[in-house]
Amino acid sequence: MEKHFLIGGRGFDHVKATVIDAATDEILWRDYQRHDTKQPEKVLEFCKRFDTEVEGFSVKNSRMFITGSGGNGLGKYLGGKFVSGSQRCITSCGKDVTPSAAR
Repeated sequence: MEKHFLIGGRGFDHVKATVIDAATDEILWRDYQRHDTKQPEKVLEFCKRFDTEVEGFSVKNSRMFITGSGGNGLGKYLGGKFVSGSQRCITSCGKDVTPSAAR
């Protein structure tokens, strides 16, 4: 089962992430937390949580999209596609998976 996940940040103080089922658009997991100036560490924590908290999650069957001020730098290390905040994730994966707190 293919899943999409979005890691995004609006502003400089938090990270938010959403995992959806690509076939049904069902939101399987989401979180929004302050990163206390440790954005990469918080992103890594979220990625580890996907693996343990989302049933059937597999990096091999997923696509990552990253937004926000630190997203471009992190994307190249995580294998994710950077998407401008103004585009959100709609144009990249064909649906709006932006966490509701970011809308």
